[in-house]
Amino acid sequence: MWCFGYCLHKVQGSSQIPSLMSFLHSVYTRAFRISLNQRNGNGLLGRGVGAVVAPRRWFSASKRSALFFVKTLNSERMEQKGQRVLDISDRVSVRLYLDDLRPRILYTRHMRFPAGTNGLFYYHQPPALPPIAGEVRFRLCDDPSQFAHGKDLEIESGIPWTIPLINIVRVVNYKGIRDLLLEERFVDRELVADIENMTGIGAGGQRRGITLCDIDQPFTVKLDRKHFDVHLTTRSCVRMVSFSPFSTGGEMYTPFSGRIKARFEIHSQESDSTEALRLRVLETLTPITRNPLPVHLSPRVTVDEPRPGELLLRRKFRGFAEPWDSPLSRTSQNVETVKAFLAERALEKKKYGV
Repeated sequence: MWCFGYCLHKVQGSSQIPSLMSFLHSVYTRAFRISLNQRNGNGLLGRGVGAVVAPRRWFSASKRSALFFVKTLNSERMEQKGQRVLDISDRVSVRLYLDDLRPRILYTRHMRFPAGTNGLFYYHQPPALPPIAGEVRFRLCDDPSQFAHGKDLEIESGIPWTIPLINIVRVVNYKGIRDLLLEERFVDRELVADIENMTGIGAGGQRRGITLCDIDQPFTVKLDRKHFDVHLTTRSCVRMVSFSPFSTGGEMYTPFSGRIKARFEIHSQESDSTEALRLRVLETLTPITRNPLPVHLSPRVTVDEPRPGELLLRRKFRGFAEPWDSPLSRTSQNVETVKAFLAERALEKKKYGV
């Protein structure tokens, strides 16, 4: 203490005081950390400088990003590569150790990974869809040998947790994952270049709504959505359209709540052979309940309760049920966007075969 007081007296009125105080504080802090490690049996030399334990009151260890080694994203080579199961339960975020790159991974922006999140990150390419539909998922399992018997981590019922390929390529944080996908030949450099150069709404990698890489690709949607946005995605462009199949009364009322899996289908109109989009219900993911009709509303059109395997039906007041449709013969921005997407997908299928 005498030394500290003497030094402080010597430099009073000098600009050196802040730097001296900072130096003495760092010396004291390091001495305190070493002392704390020794009391806990955590030898500084034995654990490495990066493993020094800080006083608990400074920050909570549960809130730090943990580091997890990922050797492969190929589900068929987990055992061969010696990939260990990762326990990321209750973590705010995790960092994947990929050579010298460490991408930070979140469950959602506002939620921790759920309890019991033990398993493996892997790359999933949906069958019959173009390569741009690929995504990283997390398979819940206790051992790599049990991968095939596990199930994917979900955000909500029927919605798997994913990192889409577009995000992996276009978001700098995911560069390590992109490099591993190239190394393991899940993607090629031509596809990466196409994604880097793509244009359109949401092409920056942060998109909300439904993403479709083929018009008949299944998707999940809530029935109480007055309208929902769809991002029609090709190798060169992301186009956005909006649909309102579940609402009535000028989009002021949705008769049902619940979540379903559905897909668009192109049907020829019986009257004039023109084409129209229709919506087929594939399955119900949560129970469907009826919403009360507001007193001030008297809609002229109602929606029948969605039934798996059937087209979504709407009916005019006291009329026959007819499939909801969006005719492709109309002149509107929505229709022109859908037609441009269909034309571009046809060219891609001819060139790439998928």
